[in-house]
Amino acid sequence: MIRKLLQISLLSLSLALPAKAQDDFIYSQFTSLLEGQASISLVWNLTTESSADARNLEAALLAKLNDGTEDMTPRESVDLRTILAIDYSVTSTPSHLILTMMAPQDSFFEAVDHFTDSLKGGDISEGWLNRITVNFEQRPSTRISTQGNVEAELRDYMLYQNAQVTINDLAGTVLRRPDQIITNARDFNFQLSPEQVMEAFPDAERRDAPIPPKRANQLPSGVIFMQDPDAREALIFLADSADFVTHEEEALANTIYRYMGYGPGSEMFTILRQEKRASYDPQSHFTTLGKRLGFMGLSANVEAAKWQESYEIMAGIYDRARNGENGAQGIEDSKNQMINVLVHDLRRIPNFLVQRYLDDFPYNAPNGRLSLPMVGAAFDLDTTRVNREAATVLPPLDEMLTIVLGGHEAPPEAMRAKGYCELKKNEPLRKCLEALSN
Repeated sequence: MIRKLLQISLLSLSLALPAKAQDDFIYSQFTSLLEGQASISLVWNLTTESSADARNLEAALLAKLNDGTEDMTPRESVDLRTILAIDYSVTSTPSHLILTMMAPQDSFFEAVDHFTDSLKGGDISEGWLNRITVNFEQRPSTRISTQGNVEAELRDYMLYQNAQVTINDLAGTVLRRPDQIITNARDFNFQLSPEQVMEAFPDAERRDAPIPPKRANQLPSGVIFMQDPDAREALIFLADSADFVTHEEEALANTIYRYMGYGPGSEMFTILRQEKRASYDPQSHFTTLGKRLGFMGLSANVEAAKWQESYEIMAGIYDRARNGENGAQGIEDSKNQMINVLVHDLRRIPNFLVQRYLDDFPYNAPNGRLSLPMVGAAFDLDTTRVNREAATVLPPLDEMLTIVLGGHEAPPEAMRAKGYCELKKNEPLRKCLEALSN
C-alpha cells in the first residue's frame, strides 16, 4: 500500500512522502503525545448539517466498539481494554467523523489487534445503539440548567443548520472505509498498523471529497429568559461567537477571557465569589470550534431572586476588560494559562490536534513544511497589546447574547433593546436563537 505520509511535531509539520496512487488513503503521522503513549485516528469525510445526526454517528461507532468481537463477549472486550489501558474517543464535526484509539506504546500493537477486530463486520447492535444513544441525547438547558448544557446547545447552533435526524443508514455511513488515518506518538514505529486497521473495512471504494459544509450560524444578540418563580438559583450566561481574522486575535481574546473567569485569581472568582458571595461557580468559556472560529462566554449560577444584581456585576467585569482596565501581571498569567491548556491538549488529547489539523486541511494533506499557526500565535502573543486592542476582539456587551434560566423576575426593558425571547421548561435554546436571528 502506497500512502501519503505527513509528519507533525508540536510546532511544525513536514511532508515526508508524496501520494502516488489515486486509491491510496491519506496517512498523517503526528508526534505531539506524551512519551510512552500512541494513538491511531480514523477520519471519515462527511457533510453533516444536523446536530442530531452528529450525535447518532458518534453513538453508532461506540455501539460497534462495545459489542465485543467474533471471539470475545462485550464483557471480555471491556476487561481487555482495561488491562491494555485502551481509550476510545469519538468526535463529530460538520465535515468529519473522527474515531481515535489511544494506548500505551508497550501494549499498542495488541490494542490495534483488538481495535481492528472490534470494527470488523457490517452491522451495529441495535441494543447497544439504543443504550448509547440515550447517553448522547441532548437535554434542553431549560430542563437541566448547567453551564455545560448551555454551551453544548449554543455550540450545536453555531455548527449545525438544524437538529433533525436525516441519516437513517448509520452502519453504512460509519462502517465504510475511512478516508484518512492519523497516528500520533514520539519515538515510535507504527509499522503496518494503519494498513491493519483498514483491513476491518472491506469497502475500498474511493470517494470524492464532499462539498464543504457552510458555516451554520453566528450567535445573535438579545436576551433569552426562562422564568421560574420557585427556583433557588438562576443561571446567567453571557455568550458570543467570533470569526477571528487572525490567530493572533484568537489568542488575544482567549487571554482576556481567561483573565475574566478562569479559576482562582480571575476577576469573576475574586469579585463574584469571594467579595460578593454571589456565586460558587463563576467561570469563563473559550472554545475553538473551527478555523479561527471561537465560542466565548461568562457564566455563573446565582440567587434566582437577585439575578439582576449578579448580572450587573458580570457586566461590569466584562466592560472593564473590554476597556483595557486589566492588570499586567494578571494578563501575563492568563497567557501562560492559555499556553498550558494548549500544550496539555496537544500532549494528552489526540482528537484536539486532529481537529485543528483538519480545520486547515480537511480533505488533502499539504505539500512542504508548515506550522500550526494557533500554537505560534499563543506563544508569541505580546501581552502589552491586550489592553490596547481588547475592544477590537470583544464586542460591546449589548451585542452579546444573554441567557438567564430560572430568574424570578423578567429582565427590565433596558436589557431587551436588542431582542427578547422567553422559553418554557423543556424548550430548546434553538427556538429562541432562531427567533432572535431573524
